[in-house]
Amino acid sequence: MVCVSGTGCGECRDACPIEYPNYADMFLGVRKAISIPFGQAVPLTHTINRDYCIECYKCVDACGAREAINFDQKPEEIDVNVGAIVVATGYGMYDPKDMAWTGYGRFSNVFTALEFERLILAAGPTGGKVIRASDGQKPHSVAFIQCVGSRDINKFEYCSSFCCMYTLKHSVMLKEKYREAIEVYVFYNDMRSNFKGYEEFFNRALKSGVKFIRVKLENRKITEDPKTKNLTVCGVTEDGNPVSVEAEMVVLANAAIPSQGASELARILNIPLGKDGFFVECQPKIRPTDTEVPGIFMAGACQGLKDIPYSVAQGSAAAAQAASVLSKSSWSVEPLVAKVNEELCSGCKVCESACGYRAIKVEKIGDKPVAKVVEGLCRGCGICSSACPMDAITMPNYSDTQIVAQIQAVMKRKSRKA
Repeated sequence: MVCVSGTGCGECRDACPIEYPNYADMFLGVRKAISIPFGQAVPLTHTINRDYCIECYKCVDACGAREAINFDQKPEEIDVNVGAIVVATGYGMYDPKDMAWTGYGRFSNVFTALEFERLILAAGPTGGKVIRASDGQKPHSVAFIQCVGSRDINKFEYCSSFCCMYTLKHSVMLKEKYREAIEVYVFYNDMRSNFKGYEEFFNRALKSGVKFIRVKLENRKITEDPKTKNLTVCGVTEDGNPVSVEAEMVVLANAAIPSQGASELARILNIPLGKDGFFVECQPKIRPTDTEVPGIFMAGACQGLKDIPYSVAQGSAAAAQAASVLSKSSWSVEPLVAKVNEELCSGCKVCESACGYRAIKVEKIGDKPVAKVVEGLCRGCGICSSACPMDAITMPNYSDTQIVAQIQAVMKRKSRKA
């Protein structure tokens, strides 16, 4: 990828003869080998995809005297010293191809919600026209399927948080666009419209004629008529009654998942991941933007899936937290750090491997290896102390003698009450 700095006029893009599938349109449209990454890119400059560029240099000719295109640029790594880090890696989307019942990837008129978003958007590949992939015609009935991969013990147990609301948005947009000319169905298990103004939006969808069908998450299935390419959505209601609807298009609310590379970033920054793959905050109620590492904060869906207002609020909080660090010339930390008794330490490195903050290093003092604590990194968790086989590491105010005395005091109180 070669960066191009210029005015963003687009003359180079218009001159380029090469097109390839556009990832920003979920591969439903095409883009030129030289183009801006996406419509609202900042800065608004074009880039060249060297995997597709044939180096015909027509873009250079179109740019002319501005000389904004540089084919000699190479990738480079830049080291930056910073005082704070805000992790805002977002999320990814689950590919439902491995869920056979959905038919996604096999039936041409089954779309994911993000693909449907690109179809109905005026700036999308079809100019806002919702069309079927099989024949290019407008569908007269559309079925939305909720919780595809989400809330599934075999896939992702968590709720993806914002699926219900974007499905309501899509269904209302369809009804406003085509009115009585289209039937819209929503197959759901629970409609979670639990924030300010959300229930009103749900009622708006009801009033516009959207039909909501509550079914169990299991036993759902989509089949296709090989001649018409129409689809039949089957399910079972809470009462155990089978239900089926024929639709000309199906839209899947597929699960949102941790962003690619989250585990590698967690290893580099030394911050933990939860069992669901999202970053873990220091304390969910009173420190929701903090990590266990001072100076590293989180914002948005990297910490857990959330909608736009929630993400904006957390982003503002993370920025304020980072600013509080950067505004000070020095930073104080709690003095609760591990202490090593060098006479007892055998240099076995058990503490070094146990420390999650890389705060202990085994070094040689003379001929003897001894553990050393990097006090600026130590968080006072006490794991090294409990792991040490020689009892050579202690925590201030948490010595064995003090803890035993506390336990004995508690036991005495209980025995008196009894």
